[in-house]
This record gives sequence, structure tokens and C-alpha cells, in this order.
Amino acid sequence: FPDNGLYATNNEGTIIVHGGLYRNCNGANIRVGGQGSQIRWPTVEVDSMRPEDRSQRGIRIENGRGFKIYGAAISNSVPEPTSHAISVMNTCRSARIERTQIDIRGSDVSHGIVLSPECGETTLIDTEIAHATAGGHALWIQDTDRTDRVLGEHLTITGESGEESGFRDAIRCER
Repeated sequence: FPDNGLYATNNEGTIIVHGGLYRNCNGANIRVGGQGSQIRWPTVEVDSMRPEDRSQRGIRIENGRGFKIYGAAISNSVPEPTSHAISVMNTCRSARIERTQIDIRGSDVSHGIVLSPECGETTLIDTEIAHATAGGHALWIQDTDRTDRVLGEHLTITGESGEESGFRDAIRCER
């Protein structure tokens, strides 16, 4: 789809996404907002892009707290610089990402999980990121003065990333 595969947002309510295959959607394949929302067992595949597309995020969460991403399988073999596997946006107050598999490959710069500067506490548990691109961070905790905790427990990062654009750290923490 040319704009988000699944776009479900509600500032007060809870959205639950259970399963599904999401493929090659410009913007985000799954975009969810809402208090206590959950994304469980989705498969996200990005393996082609139209020339006019600029971004194909796997999962984007925003506008709420208590988000849970559980059991996601995300693969991206045609990354663009803004095609993060998971984007935790500024309006996300807390999130838990658990038992998630991310595989990013290709000849362009791309990032795995990106925590926006104003997002809140984020926990990553039993998650694996395979990262083999021209550059990019497997986990990027962007620059901020916030002190909200980011916890990685049993977080595994593998692969070999290039040095294009200066992005060459497996984990970059600017918090």
C-alpha cells in the first residue's frame, strides 16, 4: 500500500493486533497508537519498493503508554535510510519489545530499532537483531536530555554493518 499497511490509533483506547502478514507498505507496515496497545506475532516483510517510496518502517508505535510488541518477525532486504524495523516515536511514553526477530540486509544505510528523543522507558527482552547493511545502528537511542530507562535483557545483535554515513555502532546510546 502507498501509505501504511495497518494504521490504527486511538489516544485513549487499546488496540490489539494479533498476527498477520504485512509487506511493502510505504510509511509503516504496522502503525499503532493507544494506551496499553499490543502487537503480537506479526510478520513484516520489506523486499521491494516503488521508486516514489521513501520509507517502509516495519512497526511504528506512538501516542500512548504501555505498548507491547511480542513475537514479531521483521525482515527488510531493501532498506532506505528511514526504513527502521521498529520506530518508538516521541509520543510513546513506555514500551516493551519481547521475543522479536529482526533481519535487515542490503546495500543501503538502515537502522534496526530507533528510540526517538522524547520517547519514554523502553524494555527490550529476548530480542535478536541481525544487521548487515552499508551502515546504520542495530539499536539507536537518539539524543535527548530525558533520563527514562532503556533496558536490554538478552538482546542479541549479529551481522556486519558498513561505515557509510558514519553510522557504524551496533548500539548507539545518546541518552
